[in-house]
Amino acid sequence: NQAGVALENARLFEQNRRQVEELSVLHELARAVTGQVDRQALLEAIRLQLPRVMAVDQVTVLLVADKTGEVETALRVQAGRIEASGERRARHSVGLAGVVLETGQPLRTDDYALESARRGLPRFDGGGLPHWVGVPLLAGQSVLGVLTLSRHEHSFTETEVRLASSIADLAALALRSAHLFEERSRAYGELAAAQDHLVRTEKLRALGEMASGVAHDFNNLLAAILGRTQLLLRRMEDPRLRQWLQVIERSALDGAQTVRRLQEFARVRRDQPLVPVDLNEVVRDAVEMTQSRWHEDCLRRGVVIDVRTNLGAISLIAGDPAELREAMTNLILNAVDAMPSGGALTFTSALVGNQVEVTVSDSGMGIPEAIRDSIFDPFFTTKGPQGTGLGLSMTYGILSRHRAQITVESEEGQGSTFRLRFPALATRPTAATSGAEAAPDPQALRCLVVDDEESVGAVIGDVLEAVGHHAVVLTDGAAAIERLRDERFDAVFTDLAMPGVSGWQVARAVKDKSPEVPVFVVTGFGVELSAEERRAHGVTAVFAKPLNIEDLVNAVAQIVRLRAEHERLEDR
Repeated sequence: NQAGVALENARLFEQNRRQVEELSVLHELARAVTGQVDRQALLEAIRLQLPRVMAVDQVTVLLVADKTGEVETALRVQAGRIEASGERRARHSVGLAGVVLETGQPLRTDDYALESARRGLPRFDGGGLPHWVGVPLLAGQSVLGVLTLSRHEHSFTETEVRLASSIADLAALALRSAHLFEERSRAYGELAAAQDHLVRTEKLRALGEMASGVAHDFNNLLAAILGRTQLLLRRMEDPRLRQWLQVIERSALDGAQTVRRLQEFARVRRDQPLVPVDLNEVVRDAVEMTQSRWHEDCLRRGVVIDVRTNLGAISLIAGDPAELREAMTNLILNAVDAMPSGGALTFTSALVGNQVEVTVSDSGMGIPEAIRDSIFDPFFTTKGPQGTGLGLSMTYGILSRHRAQITVESEEGQGSTFRLRFPALATRPTAATSGAEAAPDPQALRCLVVDDEESVGAVIGDVLEAVGHHAVVLTDGAAAIERLRDERFDAVFTDLAMPGVSGWQVARAVKDKSPEVPVFVVTGFGVELSAEERRAHGVTAVFAKPLNIEDLVNAVAQIVRLRAEHERLEDR
């Protein structure tokens, strides 16, 4: 009896010791996986802790991909060595583990090969080991994967199956937490990128609004200078004086171009119709246009920049070729500046899904991570006094107008890659036809000119009278509407932004009385109306200040031509 009591106590002591060991392992495993958001660290904890409580020759962890449903061998340990990790395979080829995935219940067998054959399944992870158990990784009602254990000797007991299930439950909770953390991190990254894009866009928009107001005043001044100069050029015969006037004209036009560039910040330009554009041609043109910088200038300094192009077959996009060439030129010049000792400049293009992708890569100094998010900001530059900080911000604005995306990948000392993605053109847009035709024999038109800037209105009036027409010039929109009620005009030229009564109200008054009379809007804020919007407001055309008098001459010549054709048809 005493011997029996001693043996029973020894058995109970051993059982208690095992239970304490199991609880210790579960506690250590729980501590290892609690708050763990790194999947690999979790799998490593399973690999280290499980052998402490269970004699196994092979451990396998299979995980199910959320979207594809494929099964990944996240971990396979054979005799203490990691044999496989990251293998992918379909569900039907994972043997008995597939049964556990389908049912969500543990499965145990003492002859893996025989059980697989009985169920008509291919052998997967038995590894020639007969004793096998698989337990599901359950998180709520979802089966995230399977934990399988195999060994040569001894069947798995119910206690071991329960212990394996407890370990699998802990692992499943940790895996779910890690997955949620990855999803939240990805969502946070996307949100941060969207916020960065919004902030940058708002900066450009605010700068554009400020520039627009300044540009309006400058355009009015340049309109008076350019108009008078062009009128004098028509009458001046002295070659020397004509040369001086041409210098004034060219300076005024250059000033107008500078103002126009200010207006283009963060503005959706709709004055130019989008046409089908081959980005490969844009790249070739930009490379040729900048050859003096990356070839001749570099050779004079004794350095060489190797320009390589790997342009694939791509779809056309809808865009403005001139703007796209400017954007590409800015990227090329930035790349050249980043390679003061020479290097390689590489261009590639490819069709990626329904987008056209162009990359510009250099082997230069790279962009420090601290300033990578600021490179598209206006006036941000690392080039010192010789840099304006406008190149990349202009490029960003141009790409935004084309509904394109630009991203940059860079490491210090390893170069930079700018990746541009444009929506591919599904149908070819028809290019709008424009251009003035030669004027027929002039017939006198009666024109109304409305502009709150007296000097600008006077210039337009003088231009019209110089080509044989009559002009009534007013500086007030309300007075113009009153004059329209009493008199008939063949054409109306009106400023857009005027105090009290705007150009839109003048245009509406013209169309209410005489729908056939053409209305031309003259604005110093830049051309912002599409063809559809011009038709909706009854506007024939929009002229940006400073005016080129040829635009006015061609506009009235077109009216004369149409009126002559109409009279000819009536005579028939």
